[in-house]
This record gives sequence, C-alpha cells and structure tokens, in this order.
Amino acid sequence: MRCQEKIEQRFARKPIALAIPLLFAGANALAQHATEQQLATVVVTASGYEQNIRDAAASITVITGSEIAKRSYTDLADVLKFVPGVAVQGSGTEQSISIRGMGNAYTLFLIDGRPAQGGDTFEFNGGGRGQQISFMPPLDMIERVEVIRGPASGLYGSDAMGGVINIITKKVSNTWKGGVTAEYLHPDGGNDVNGEAYNTSFILNGPLVDDVLGIQLSGGFRGTNEGSVVQFGDTSTGDADYKQRNIGAKVTWKADGRNTLTAGGSRTDTDRWRNPGRSLASTAAASYQGSAKDNLFVAHDGRYGKFSTSTYLNYDSASNPTTRTSAPSGVARGIDFDTLTLNSQGTWQPGAAHTLTGGFTYKNEQLEDGATSAVNVYNIANDAFVSMERYQLSAFAEDEWRLRENLALTASARYDYNEQYGGQWSPKAYLVYRASEALTVKGGAITGYKAPSLRNAAPDFSATSMGGVSIGNPDLKPETIVSVEFGVDYERSDLGLKASAVVYRTDFDDKITRSADFLCLPNVVCHYGGLEYPAHQYGYKQTINVDKARIHGAELALDYRFTGSLSVRANYTLTDSEQLTGASRGSPLNDQPKHAANLGLNYDHSRGTSLWAQAAYTGKFISTDLATGASTSQSYTLVDMGVVHRLKRNLALKFGIYNLANRQVANSSNGYVDGRRYSTALNYTF
Repeated sequence: MRCQEKIEQRFARKPIALAIPLLFAGANALAQHATEQQLATVVVTASGYEQNIRDAAASITVITGSEIAKRSYTDLADVLKFVPGVAVQGSGTEQSISIRGMGNAYTLFLIDGRPAQGGDTFEFNGGGRGQQISFMPPLDMIERVEVIRGPASGLYGSDAMGGVINIITKKVSNTWKGGVTAEYLHPDGGNDVNGEAYNTSFILNGPLVDDVLGIQLSGGFRGTNEGSVVQFGDTSTGDADYKQRNIGAKVTWKADGRNTLTAGGSRTDTDRWRNPGRSLASTAAASYQGSAKDNLFVAHDGRYGKFSTSTYLNYDSASNPTTRTSAPSGVARGIDFDTLTLNSQGTWQPGAAHTLTGGFTYKNEQLEDGATSAVNVYNIANDAFVSMERYQLSAFAEDEWRLRENLALTASARYDYNEQYGGQWSPKAYLVYRASEALTVKGGAITGYKAPSLRNAAPDFSATSMGGVSIGNPDLKPETIVSVEFGVDYERSDLGLKASAVVYRTDFDDKITRSADFLCLPNVVCHYGGLEYPAHQYGYKQTINVDKARIHGAELALDYRFTGSLSVRANYTLTDSEQLTGASRGSPLNDQPKHAANLGLNYDHSRGTSLWAQAAYTGKFISTDLATGASTSQSYTLVDMGVVHRLKRNLALKFGIYNLANRQVANSSNGYVDGRRYSTALNYTF
C-alpha cells in the first residue's frame, strides 16, 4: 500500500509529463493485407483510404492485435485505457469511453469503418455506461484499433465531434484458421465492487472457394456475478449480475480482381440484474434490464486503377424489452431503436500532387420508447410508446494536396442537412510537414457539428441522471465547435524511440449540458411543455445550450525500447474545460480529470514469455451531481501487472493482477473503480 501511495504522490507532484448493410472496403482491405510492422504505421480512419500514420491529417493512436494478445485484456475498455487523451470511467461491464474531455456521447465507434449505434440507444442523454462496449466485437476478432483524438466530423459527420474509435476486424482468410479464448476473473476478498466473471470467445474463418469466396464465424459468452456495494444512493454500485451472448458471421466474395463484396450480420443479447442489499440499496426494488442488438450489412469495394470506391449499407436494430413498473399488469414497455445508414465514397489520384475524396451519407433513425421516462408523465398513457423518426443527408469532399514532397495540405468540407435542424457546413484545413526522416510537424483547424439526440429534444422523455431528474428540451440548438491543434511526432527506429506532443483548443457554441438552475423545484408538481410531471424529491432540471464553452489540453507520449526485449511506454494528458457563459459560468464542462498519466513496462522473452506492468494516475475532477451539487473527486493511481506465456506455439496462458493495492474509489458521477481482481486466461489458435 505504501508503495502505491508513493507512486501516486509522484504522479501528483509531477503530472508530466432489419436491413442490409455494409459496403466497406478498399483501404480497409488493403491495410489488412499489410504486415504486422505496416499495421503499426498504416491507417485508414483519418481519410477513408490507406496512408502512412505520419501523413494522416489527425492525431491518431493505433493498437495492434499483437499488442492486445500480449495482455490479459477482457474487453475494448481495457485496450483503450492506455491511450493519451482517452478517459475510461466506471467499472465492470458499465464503463464509458470519452476523448479529449468531451463525454462518451461525442465518441463515434466504427466497426470496419461502419458506424455503430451511439450511447443514446437506451439512454436519455447518450451516456449509457457500458452499452457501446457491450456490443463491440470480441477481442479475438480485432486486427487493430485506430483512435482519432479530436473532431472528425468532416468525414464521419455529427457523431464524430469528439473523436473516432475504429475497430478493424480480421479479414476472411484464404486458409482455414481460428482461435478460442477462455478467461476467468476472481475478485480479491477485499473487493466488494466486482463479482466473479468469465469470458469465452471464438473465431473461425477460411475459404469456401479458394481465392473467391470465404466465410468468418465468431461468437462468445460473458458473465459477471453481482457485486455487493452501494454508495451515493444508487448512483455508484458494484457489478450487476450480467450475462452477454454474441454471434456473428460474414461472407466475402471476390468477384474479380477489382470488385469485392462483403455481407454479414451479428446478434448480441445482454441481461443485467440488480438486487437490494447487493448492488442496490436494501430499500430499493430489484431491477432487470435486458437488451438486444442486431446488425446486418452489405458492402462493396472497388479498385479501378487510380480510382477506388467504398460503399456500405448498414442496419442496426436495438431493443430493450424490459417491463415498466408503472405500467398496468401485462403491459410491456421497452425501447426499439433502428438506425439505417447508407454511405458511399470514392477516392481519385489524378497525379502525384492530389488525392481527391468525395461521397455522401444518408442516415435514418426510428425510435419507439416506453421505458426511458424515469417518472410517470400524467398526460401520457401508461401503455403508450413515444415514437420519433428523423433523417439526415450529408455530402463531403476532401483534397490532400502535396504542395511539396514533404508538405501536404488537407482541405475538406462537409454539408449536413438534418430534418429537424436544417443545414450546417463543417470545413477543415490541416497541414502535415515532414521536416526530416524522423520529425513530423502537424496542425490545423477542424470544425464540428452535433445535432441533439432524439430524446434530448423531446419533453416526453425524462431520466434520472446524477442523482436527479432531467427532462428533454424542444428548444435545443445543434452544437458547433472549432478545434485548433498543433503536434510534433519524432520517431527513430534505430534508437527504439518514438515521441509525440499535441496541444489543442476546442471552442463550443451552443454546447449542450445539464442546467444548473431548476426547471421545477424539489417536491413541487412540474408543468412543462404541456405535460405534468409528479413532484420529485430532487426537483427537475433539463438539458440546455450554454452558449459558449472551451476545452484546451495537451497530450504527451513516449515509447522507448531499451533492448530488443525491454521497452517502456509513458503518456500524460491535460484536459481543462470551462463554461464561458450561463448560470454555470466558470464551472468545468464535464466530469473529467484535469490530469491523467500512464506508465508501462514490457519485457518480451525470446522463449515466448511476456511480462508487463503499468500504472495509471487519474487526477481530481469536479463531479456535478443534480441532487447533492458539485463535489471534488479524489485522485488515485492503479497498478496492474501480468504475464503471458506460450506453452506451445499456438497455446498461450495469461495471468494478470489488476488494481494491485485494491484502491477503493467511488464518486457520484462515474461510479466505482474496479477493485483488485485476478485474471487467468487460455488462448488456443489454429
């Protein structure tokens, strides 16, 4: 314990440092053909086509499948915890991921370049912890993960205002191969946050017709027993009793040397139970939440000399058929949220100086919700669903113009037309200068746009949030941002050195956040928007536009290889936000730590053994609870370590200890931190 306290003190003193979808393609397919070394340097997310990471007009982090294999990771949240600028908050199966202090509702998840439904699928404000992570592919399927830190609205639209996480899965192979992983996590005796957990997954793929037709199958099961701790009312709890099942398949047809078609689908089911005296207060009623998500896609990739195309049709259908306690007996309540996306883009290289990209996106959202309201709205029948639908059309164009051999200007513009909010332009200008073989200088101005979610703009919806009740606001306006960043990358492979530094500032107009003032006072019947809400002990607030807000920050990263076997990795993140106008002027914009730092040590033995250790420092932040007001969270440091040993060439045994000192940390906004737990896993590949 003293050792961990010393580590934390040092960090604190020196915080240094139904449908058919997909047609995704060309660049992705090419990148997947690359070698492992190339995968570390070739990206597709920043531009939609394959390019060296040093030339990308964005701040990007890449985590390869081989890096993931050398750790005792359980899910995507574990993979992303060490990325600068990324914050992972919460515990167990209810963790949220945000980029550059903008909240998880501003992070766009892609699976092979196709957008996944956001956190607002089942939640009022898009902040549903664990929902997006629950529906991501098993780790065995991941070829690599590309993280864009900062706005990417020019290419990906409204949902990419904070950043993009693109999970690129393994391609269908031309030889039969696969893998199976089984993991068991055991909580320490002093850890009441987590229950026992187990996780299994598999992947199998190979040719049906050599060099023409191939298939990939994947699936998994994950379970977590219920924790036994409650704090801050019911806002901070331990693990729920959780079960997850997923299955997926995709088929790839290489019609000829130019055209590739891919079609597939997946199904994920999750169940969460919470019981009084365990993960709920003893006076609370037991709760159950079941959810399911279906995905279907079809995609086409074409390569025609200097011109390539990538098109997909993607359909997500999410449902939450739980039972509303206020509904009459036998009347079901639930959520059905369908999203259909059609995207097509082309890339043309007319000469050495220009790479032109253009395309369009159509997105349709349909929501039927009888579950989100946290209270009974008297003007709405108990057995009624609230239905909403809207569409959005977008067109975008980009040119990477090589002014000189070592200097490139990327200029782009996107126009979004939203059925509710009209049109919005989002331009971008970004310079990349290769000063030498080792040094790259980057910088630019990026704009972004985000329309309010369907629920946020509807007074029919309300939700318990941060200890109180928030109501939708029909007068909301879309958010817009201008973000400016400047970065330097330095890489010397002969020295085993890679370093980077980025500074940025993001200015918001009409930022959407929770109101500081009451819409209706506690214990008073609330009349709003033609509806009547019953008196509530904490009163009512709502989402509002706060006119102006600002986030500025810095991200420093260093990788150094001492020898062929021993390496160190460190990074530091500064995130400082402020509301510039409104009743909360001067207050932070989000519940994000100002300082965060990571330090990791890796040793790869030639006989197939990998040792790793890492320490993660999370600084203080102000938590804004609707019921109890603002409070300052405590800072903390977590230490993890583990070993991966290859018993045979295709059989690996993994063991890890997480939160070595069993630090007990909880706050009202982000819940508990996972306690000490031991992970044992076996991975077999063939």
